[in-house]
Amino acid sequence: MNNDDDMSNTFVGEVGQKSAIFKEDEDIETIDDGEIIEEKKEELFPEVKIDPPSEIPDTLKNEEEKKEKEQPKTKEEDKVDDEFLADIQSQKPKKEKKGHPFLTFLLMLICLAVGAGASYYYFEIYNKPVEKPKKIEKTEENVIQLQPSSRFVNELVNSYVNDFDPIESYIELYSKDSMTVADFSNEYTQKLGALNLRNTTTFKNEELQNSLDKLFGANKTQVEKKDIEYSKCYLFKYKEEEYTLSISDTCKTAKDYDIYTKVVKAEEDTTVNELYINVAVALTDGNKMYKSYDIETKNGKDEIVDLTYSSFDMDKDYTKFNQYKYTYKYDEENNDYYLFGIELNK
Repeated sequence: MNNDDDMSNTFVGEVGQKSAIFKEDEDIETIDDGEIIEEKKEELFPEVKIDPPSEIPDTLKNEEEKKEKEQPKTKEEDKVDDEFLADIQSQKPKKEKKGHPFLTFLLMLICLAVGAGASYYYFEIYNKPVEKPKKIEKTEENVIQLQPSSRFVNELVNSYVNDFDPIESYIELYSKDSMTVADFSNEYTQKLGALNLRNTTTFKNEELQNSLDKLFGANKTQVEKKDIEYSKCYLFKYKEEEYTLSISDTCKTAKDYDIYTKVVKAEEDTTVNELYINVAVALTDGNKMYKSYDIETKNGKDEIVDLTYSSFDMDKDYTKFNQYKYTYKYDEENNDYYLFGIELNK
């Protein structure tokens, strides 16, 4: 008997119970009034078998996944997802873009052109200070030289001379250093208007007014509706809106002084639409030659001592006499020129 049996027997003898130590396969003996009753071993703890968990049905899986998808993510989860995606993308190797040199160069040119255009617009147009309009200056490119001997130029000058009374013409045209049409007497303008109605012995008020408009500009001078006397021998009588020429058979005309003119220069300024004609003027009493006339004494003055009426040649000697500059304005409506003023040129 081993030690375990001895201890068991001792415990039974003293306590009346067999040792609690037993083997699983052994029967348990109990003591009842000194008798040992053998009982068949009973299983105190029946063995419970737990089956391993079976697989979750597909329907439950789908429901779980659906719940997970339907459940909104929190801001923290979104942030974590974004950071995770950013880390993944940063770890991907970046593909190098191949540049096209021609397109790059073309884009640079376009950018430069746009920048230059914007700068020009801002500094030259948008931000440019407003300037006062400048007066048009006369330049040689705007001046057209005309032929001094042309019929047009000479007829234009002769239209303002009263051939019947040369001294009257000199007084009206050249007695001052500068004159305008407004300085002419009404009698003289009426005479010129009638004289320029050539080859006629009768005319009406409307015709005379048209002649005055052509000579001096539209409505610058008005018809006076009275007799017009050229000289003591020639008279246009006015009656009932009409003028009729009357000539005396007995009168004789005598010229104390005569005038000679020569057109020296003629030019047209297209910038201001004006015509300029320089005219040399010589006076003679039939013997001597003069540069001017004294209205008070009614005599010639500034004699040219080296010239006489019989020896002078206007085409050669014109530089010895005074020159006057005629200024004509352009009439756009009638396409012709009218006299504006005359001034001494030297």
